[in-house]
Amino acid sequence: MQTKWRRSIILPFLDVKESASRILGKSIDQFDEVFGGRNNKVFRILCSSGEEYALKKYFSNPNDPRNRISNEFNAFTLLWQNGVHTIPKPIRMDVAENTAVYEFIDGKKLSGNEVEFEHIGQCAQFLTRLDGLKTKPGAKEFPLASEARFSVA
Repeated sequence: MQTKWRRSIILPFLDVKESASRILGKSIDQFDEVFGGRNNKVFRILCSSGEEYALKKYFSNPNDPRNRISNEFNAFTLLWQNGVHTIPKPIRMDVAENTAVYEFIDGKKLSGNEVEFEHIGQCAQFLTRLDGLKTKPGAKEFPLASEARFSVA
């Protein structure tokens, strides 16, 4: 039996286009794989209407109980509902296909020598906003992060 991870590695591009069209309910003109991730596949989707989206096909392993798609999508939804709009807006998810659609934000990965003081300040502001959400409705429903540690020892 083929695992979902194996299937996602060899997922034909036609299936990606069909998934995007079905999830969005829109005709897809163009889609391109966005490289740079490790576990997931991300595609830039261009609809006939001119709208752009990011389709993310999540890594899945039957030996790993984490629900990556729901955790990420629901976290982004909580952030958007609380005014944090410096992340891609969550549009739709299909848990059965392990696929989610987000707003597409064009950008680039910064190398170490491109990071400036302004970027560090933006990161600190984002972390401060995250900390401020811990008492908001729905925030306590999230599981602990996979690598969560509560001791400095």
